[in-house]
Amino acid sequence: MAKKVLVLTDSLGLPREKPEVCAYEQTWPVLLKQNSDFIVHQVSIGGGTSSDLVRQIEYHQSFNPDIVIVQVGIVDCAPRFMTRLELEIVKKIPFLGRKLIKSLNNNTVRKFRNISYCSPKAFENNINKIQHAFKDKEVFFIGILPAADTYESILPGISANIKLYNKILSGQQGFLPMDLIPSSCIMSDHHHLNANGHTFVYSKILQQINS
Repeated sequence: MAKKVLVLTDSLGLPREKPEVCAYEQTWPVLLKQNSDFIVHQVSIGGGTSSDLVRQIEYHQSFNPDIVIVQVGIVDCAPRFMTRLELEIVKKIPFLGRKLIKSLNNNTVRKFRNISYCSPKAFENNINKIQHAFKDKEVFFIGILPAADTYESILPGISANIKLYNKILSGQQGFLPMDLIPSSCIMSDHHHLNANGHTFVYSKILQQINS
């Protein structure tokens, strides 16, 4: 009998047109859907944090999955120059809003403010909420992709943040680390999967399920 799989992801579970193309049929959730062993319900939020996914859980618990697969964290942990609330407020300022955002959107401000959209503590709480919501199910958490040196030079502090948030994810029994994913599997933006990357993740998921 086919197993019911609930997929919860940020944009890493979605197709993309840029910086490179990854077609819908090439994404790992769709590869799962094409596998007759699974019935897949996908909930993916572009730009979504773990908080966004937690807010959606109650709508999808009735799917009653056998397996839950979660891929989230890069949006949570990336260094920011403003909180989400601050950004929304500034955007509403006539004439000056865009100029203010442009002037503050730099690494000096990010380093000084030392914030992210979701603090480590809040991230851990959200992961625990997901685990608790599906406490009688198999729940797998896919690790955040490692940061290349180029990514660190563009966004200083991202490497340390990824390691910290991955440490939180690794505390879960169903953790799937991505430390060994080849660089050829990651798009030139340094944090999205290309077609090879989706195939890599799909194979790791199958290994975990079959084990």
